[in-house]
Amino acid sequence: MQAAKLHSLMVATLRKGPIDAATHNEWRSQSMTSLREKYGDAYEAKLEPAAEFVRNRPGLATIMRSGLGSHPDVVMVLAANAHNLRMKPRARKVTRGWSAQRTVLRHCGAGVGERHFLEFC
Repeated sequence: MQAAKLHSLMVATLRKGPIDAATHNEWRSQSMTSLREKYGDAYEAKLEPAAEFVRNRPGLATIMRSGLGSHPDVVMVLAANAHNLRMKPRARKVTRGWSAQRTVLRHCGAGVGERHFLEFC
């Protein structure tokens, strides 16, 4: 539910064009106020894992630097889920290409040709 809400917010915000400085400052102020109200003096402990999460994802970092990273909804969701965030992105698995087929061929049985691999494995 939160992901869909954040995605809709991101699309709507980025469609409008660049975020002006006044909006950015207003969002930042609202975010800090909300964080302090919810977490008190421990709000910084919630922000550091969220910041690391964003830093480890260049695409997300670019979106956040566009100004969206100051939006109160975005900040509060990241802070609320700070303990659940995967700090390092998952490694991508090779799922296509000849090297992946050779790996599967080894598991399916020696001597199976590519054509038979595609038909039987």
